Amino acid sequence: MLSYFAIASLFDKVKNSI
Repeated sequence: MLSYFAIASLFDKVKNSI
């Protein structure tokens, strides 16, 4: 699902920010 991929990418970005 594209939604899942988008959320995963956003989550990864947040994780990298922390």
